[in-house]
Amino acid sequence: MKEMIINNPFRILGVYANSPQRDINANKKDLDAFLKVGSPIHFPLDLEEQLGPVVRTPESVASAYSQVSLERNKAEAAQFWFLDCTFNDKNAINNLRLGYTDDAIRIWMLHEDMSSLHNLSIIHLIAGEYEKATQCASRVYTQYYNAFAAALGLTPSISKSSLVLNYVSKLSSETSVSSLTGSNYPDEWNALVTGKTVVPPVYTPSEAEPMAFTPSESVSPAYTPSESVPPPYIPAEPMAPGGAPPESGPQGYTLTEIDSPEGMPPPIPNPGSQIPYDLTGIVPPSQVLEEHNNLQALLSEYDQKPQDLYHAEELLLKASPLLGPIKKKLGANDYYINVSTIVSNRALQILIGVLNSAIANKEDLSNIINPAIRLGNRLKMMDMDDDTKQHLNENYAILKKIESDINAAIESSSNGGEEKGCGARIVEIIITIIIVVLIRCCREGVFD
Repeated sequence: MKEMIINNPFRILGVYANSPQRDINANKKDLDAFLKVGSPIHFPLDLEEQLGPVVRTPESVASAYSQVSLERNKAEAAQFWFLDCTFNDKNAINNLRLGYTDDAIRIWMLHEDMSSLHNLSIIHLIAGEYEKATQCASRVYTQYYNAFAAALGLTPSISKSSLVLNYVSKLSSETSVSSLTGSNYPDEWNALVTGKTVVPPVYTPSEAEPMAFTPSESVSPAYTPSESVPPPYIPAEPMAPGGAPPESGPQGYTLTEIDSPEGMPPPIPNPGSQIPYDLTGIVPPSQVLEEHNNLQALLSEYDQKPQDLYHAEELLLKASPLLGPIKKKLGANDYYINVSTIVSNRALQILIGVLNSAIANKEDLSNIINPAIRLGNRLKMMDMDDDTKQHLNENYAILKKIESDINAAIESSSNGGEEKGCGARIVEIIITIIIVVLIRCCREGVFD
C-alpha cells in the first residue's frame, strides 16, 4: 500500500495532485535535463524523511508523466498524494518537509475541509493506520466529493463509486474490507463499498437505563460592546454573568499598542477540575458502551490540557468520530443529545472563558476573534439540547458583533487616513497655485 505513495506519479514529478499542467510540464523538462547528464534533482515535495529517497529514472519519469496525462489514471493516483488547496495545506506541507509531522497533523485536524481530510488520509496511510485513513477518505468521497473532483478538474466520466472501489481495493491487500465499512463510516460510503445500503440499528428507549444528567446552566460571556466605540477595544472591566456593563464603558486603543503573538492566543489558566461536565452518572445503552467510555476518556484527557481555543476545537474534532456512531446506532435520542451537549458545553465554556479573560486583562480582541468565531462555527454544527443551543446562539451573536465592530473600526481608520491624505494634497495644490500666481504677477509687474 505504501508503494502507492512512495512511487506515486505526482511524487516522482515533484508536484501536488492538483498542480496545474504548466508546473507538471516544467518539472518534467527539468527532470529530463538532469537525468540526461546523470545529475540528481530534488523537489520540495520529495518528503524523504517520511517516505525515503525518490527513485527517478528516465523510464519512471516518462511513465509518471504518461499516467497523469490520462484522466482516470490521474484521478486514481491523486487518491494517494497530497493536495494544495488552502494556505493551511501549504503550512502543513512545510511542516512535513521540516520533519514536523505532528504539527502538520495538528494543522489539518483543526480545519474541516476537503483537502485537510484528504491530506490527513495520506498521512495515516503512511503510518499504516488504515482505518483512520479510511475514515478521513470516506468523508472526502461522500461529503466533499464535488470539491475533490473540482480540485482535480475531473469530468463526469470519472464516477464517485469507481474511485471509492479503487481506494478500497488498494487497501484490501493490507487490511480486511470489513474493517473499512460499518458504523464508523458514512452510510453512503458503506453503500458504495458493499453495494447495499447500511441501515443503522433501531433504538428504542427501553434498551437504555435511566439517565441522571441535566446540563448545567452555562455562564454568559462578560461582554457587551458599545455601539459608538471603534474597536479593536478593551472594555473597562469584565461584565459579571447576567450583569450590566460598567458605566465607564469600553476603552478604545489602536492595534499597535499591545504586542500579541501571531496565531492562537496563549493558554488561559482554567483547570479542568473547575469544569464539572463529564459523563459521570450517565448509564449508556449496551451497544454504545465502547464509544461512551472513549468519550469519557477523551473528556478526562482534555481536563489536563490548557483551556484555550486551540484545544477546545481539537476536542470537538476528536469527539465527532465518537459521537457519529452513537447517533447512527441510537438516533438523536435523549442519551445521544445529553452526551453531545456535554462535549459541546465543555468547548463553549472554554470559548466564554477565553473571551472573558481577554476582556479582564484588557487584551486586543482582534487577536482572538477569528479563532473564536471558527470555534463558534464548529459548535453550531454540534447536536445539543435547546437550552445550550440558545446559549450558544446568544454568545455567537456577541462574537459576530465584536467582529463587525472591529471590521468597522479598521475600515473607519483606513477611510480616515485616506481623507486626511486627500486633504493634505488639496492644501498642497492650493499653495502651489498661489505660488505660481505670485510668480506670474511679479513677472508682469502687477506689484510695481
